[in-house]
Amino acid sequence: MNFRTHTVFKPVKWIKPRCGFKLNVDASYVPDRAFRGAILRNEKGHLIGAISFPLELPRSSLHAEMLAIFRATGWAIDEGYAGFQVESDADEIIDHISGRKSGPWRDELVDFRQMCFRKGMRFRHVLREGNEPAHLLVGLSVAQFTSWANLKFLPGPIRIVVTLNLFNLPSFRYVA
Repeated sequence: MNFRTHTVFKPVKWIKPRCGFKLNVDASYVPDRAFRGAILRNEKGHLIGAISFPLELPRSSLHAEMLAIFRATGWAIDEGYAGFQVESDADEIIDHISGRKSGPWRDELVDFRQMCFRKGMRFRHVLREGNEPAHLLVGLSVAQFTSWANLKFLPGPIRIVVTLNLFNLPSFRYVA
Protein backbone atom coordinates (compact mmCIF):
# COMPACT_ATOMS: atom_id res chain seq x y z
CA MET A 1 0.00 0.00 0.00
CA ASN A 2 1.09 3.47 -0.74
CA PHE A 3 -0.05 6.08 1.76
CA ARG A 4 0.40 9.70 0.93
CA THR A 5 0.10 12.32 3.56
CA HIS A 6 -1.48 15.54 2.55
CA THR A 7 -1.07 18.45 4.93
CA VAL A 8 -3.32 21.44 4.47
CA PHE A 9 -2.88 24.76 6.18
CA LYS A 10 -5.84 27.13 6.20
CA PRO A 11 -5.07 30.86 6.46
CA VAL A 12 -6.93 32.57 9.30
CA LYS A 13 -6.99 36.36 9.59
CA TRP A 14 -7.99 38.65 12.41
CA ILE A 15 -10.76 40.77 10.89
CA LYS A 16 -10.96 44.43 11.85
CA PRO A 17 -14.38 45.54 13.10
CA ARG A 18 -16.36 47.52 10.52
CA CYS A 19 -16.66 50.35 13.00
CA GLY A 20 -16.00 50.77 16.67
CA PHE A 21 -13.97 48.31 18.68
CA LYS A 22 -13.25 44.61 19.00
CA LEU A 23 -12.34 42.80 22.20
CA ASN A 24 -10.61 39.44 21.83
CA VAL A 25 -10.69 37.27 24.97
CA ASP A 26 -9.12 33.97 25.97
CA ALA A 27 -8.64 31.93 29.14
CA SER A 28 -6.52 29.06 30.35
CA TYR A 29 -7.51 26.61 33.04
CA VAL A 30 -5.65 23.86 34.83
CA PRO A 31 -6.74 22.57 38.24
CA ASP A 32 -5.97 25.22 40.88
CA ARG A 33 -4.94 27.87 38.32
CA ALA A 34 -6.70 30.00 35.72
CA PHE A 35 -5.57 33.00 33.69
CA ARG A 36 -7.08 35.30 31.15
CA GLY A 37 -6.00 37.68 28.46
CA ALA A 38 -7.86 40.29 26.47
CA ILE A 39 -6.98 42.83 23.84
CA LEU A 40 -9.10 45.77 22.68
CA ARG A 41 -8.48 47.25 19.23
CA ASN A 42 -10.22 49.83 17.07
CA GLU A 43 -11.52 49.61 13.50
CA LYS A 44 -8.03 50.31 12.15
CA GLY A 45 -6.60 47.45 14.22
CA HIS A 46 -4.71 49.80 16.54
CA LEU A 47 -4.22 48.73 20.13
CA ILE A 48 -6.45 50.46 22.66
CA GLY A 49 -5.44 48.26 25.58
CA ALA A 50 -4.48 44.75 26.60
CA ILE A 51 -4.70 42.92 29.93
CA SER A 52 -3.50 39.71 31.49
CA PHE A 53 -4.14 38.43 35.00
CA PRO A 54 -5.25 35.44 37.05
CA LEU A 55 -8.91 34.49 37.31
CA GLU A 56 -10.77 33.47 40.44
CA LEU A 57 -10.86 29.71 40.43
CA PRO A 58 -13.42 28.46 37.91
CA ARG A 59 -15.15 25.09 37.98
CA SER A 60 -13.99 24.04 34.49
CA SER A 61 -12.22 25.29 31.38
CA LEU A 62 -15.54 26.46 29.91
CA HIS A 63 -16.37 28.29 33.13
CA ALA A 64 -12.92 29.93 32.91
CA GLU A 65 -13.72 31.14 29.38
CA MET A 66 -17.06 32.54 30.55
CA LEU A 67 -15.50 34.33 33.54
CA ALA A 68 -12.77 35.72 31.27
CA ILE A 69 -15.43 37.19 28.96
CA PHE A 70 -17.31 38.65 31.97
CA ARG A 71 -14.18 40.28 33.41
CA ALA A 72 -12.78 41.47 30.07
CA THR A 73 -16.04 43.11 28.99
CA GLY A 74 -16.27 44.71 32.45
CA TRP A 75 -12.73 46.07 32.02
CA ALA A 76 -13.55 47.53 28.57
CA ILE A 77 -16.76 49.12 29.87
CA ASP A 78 -14.90 50.55 32.90
CA GLU A 79 -12.42 52.07 30.42
CA GLY A 80 -15.36 53.86 28.76
CA TYR A 81 -16.06 51.65 25.74
CA ALA A 82 -19.44 50.33 24.63
CA GLY A 83 -20.96 48.89 21.48
CA PHE A 84 -17.94 46.71 20.82
CA GLN A 85 -17.70 43.24 19.34
CA VAL A 86 -16.39 40.43 21.57
CA GLU A 87 -14.57 37.46 20.05
CA SER A 88 -13.54 34.23 21.76
CA ASP A 89 -12.34 30.88 20.52
CA ALA A 90 -14.71 29.17 23.00
CA ASP A 91 -17.63 28.59 20.61
CA GLU A 92 -19.74 26.82 23.24
CA ILE A 93 -19.55 29.84 25.57
CA ILE A 94 -20.37 32.23 22.72
CA ASP A 95 -23.44 30.07 22.00
CA HIS A 96 -24.49 30.27 25.68
CA ILE A 97 -23.99 34.04 25.85
CA SER A 98 -25.81 34.58 22.55
CA GLY A 99 -28.74 32.50 23.81
CA ARG A 100 -28.36 29.78 21.16
CA LYS A 101 -27.66 27.24 23.92
CA SER A 102 -28.91 26.80 27.44
CA GLY A 103 -26.81 25.25 30.12
CA PRO A 104 -25.49 25.30 33.65
CA TRP A 105 -24.73 29.04 33.57
CA ARG A 106 -28.20 30.13 32.53
CA ASP A 107 -28.76 32.11 35.75
CA GLU A 108 -25.32 33.74 35.66
CA LEU A 109 -25.92 34.87 32.09
CA VAL A 110 -29.29 36.62 32.54
CA ASP A 111 -27.90 39.90 33.94
CA PHE A 112 -24.84 39.73 31.70
CA ARG A 113 -26.98 39.38 28.55
CA GLN A 114 -29.15 42.33 29.59
CA MET A 115 -26.10 44.51 30.23
CA CYS A 116 -24.58 43.49 26.87
CA PHE A 117 -27.83 44.31 25.08
CA ARG A 118 -27.97 47.76 26.74
CA LYS A 119 -24.33 48.43 25.81
CA GLY A 120 -24.81 47.27 22.19
CA MET A 121 -22.26 44.48 22.42
CA ARG A 122 -22.07 41.62 19.91
CA PHE A 123 -20.45 38.21 20.37
CA ARG A 124 -18.75 36.05 17.80
CA HIS A 125 -16.73 32.85 17.72
CA VAL A 126 -13.29 33.05 16.13
CA LEU A 127 -10.78 30.30 15.45
CA ARG A 128 -7.88 30.24 17.90
CA GLU A 129 -5.51 31.51 15.21
CA GLY A 130 -7.71 34.60 14.84
CA ASN A 131 -7.53 35.10 18.60
CA GLU A 132 -3.75 34.76 18.85
CA PRO A 133 -2.87 37.96 20.81
CA ALA A 134 -5.41 37.13 23.55
CA HIS A 135 -4.12 33.55 23.61
CA LEU A 136 -0.54 34.79 24.01
CA LEU A 137 -1.58 37.19 26.78
CA VAL A 138 -3.01 34.22 28.69
CA GLY A 139 0.30 32.43 28.21
CA LEU A 140 2.10 35.10 30.22
CA SER A 141 0.57 33.53 33.35
CA VAL A 142 1.05 36.72 35.31
CA ALA A 143 0.46 36.66 39.05
CA GLN A 144 -1.25 40.05 39.14
CA PHE A 145 -3.22 42.41 36.91
CA THR A 146 -1.00 43.70 34.11
CA SER A 147 -2.11 46.09 31.40
CA TRP A 148 -0.66 47.72 28.32
CA ALA A 149 -1.92 50.76 26.43
CA ASN A 150 0.90 51.10 23.91
CA LEU A 151 1.93 48.60 21.24
CA LYS A 152 5.65 49.17 21.79
CA PHE A 153 5.40 47.96 25.41
CA LEU A 154 3.60 44.69 24.65
CA PRO A 155 5.79 41.59 25.02
CA GLY A 156 7.60 40.79 21.74
CA PRO A 157 5.57 37.82 20.43
CA ILE A 158 2.28 39.61 21.10
CA ARG A 159 3.52 42.83 19.52
CA ILE A 160 4.57 40.87 16.40
CA VAL A 161 1.16 39.19 15.99
CA VAL A 162 -0.73 42.48 16.52
CA THR A 163 1.52 44.12 13.90
CA LEU A 164 0.93 41.26 11.45
CA ASN A 165 -2.83 41.71 12.04
CA LEU A 166 -2.48 45.41 11.16
CA PHE A 167 -1.14 44.40 7.75
CA ASN A 168 -3.93 41.81 7.29
CA LEU A 169 -1.45 38.93 7.26
CA PRO A 170 -2.83 35.51 8.24
CA SER A 171 -1.92 32.91 10.79
CA PHE A 172 -2.23 29.33 9.59
CA ARG A 173 -4.44 26.56 10.93
CA TYR A 174 -3.51 22.94 10.33
CA VAL A 175 -6.39 21.03 8.76
CA ALA A 176 -6.12 17.23 8.66
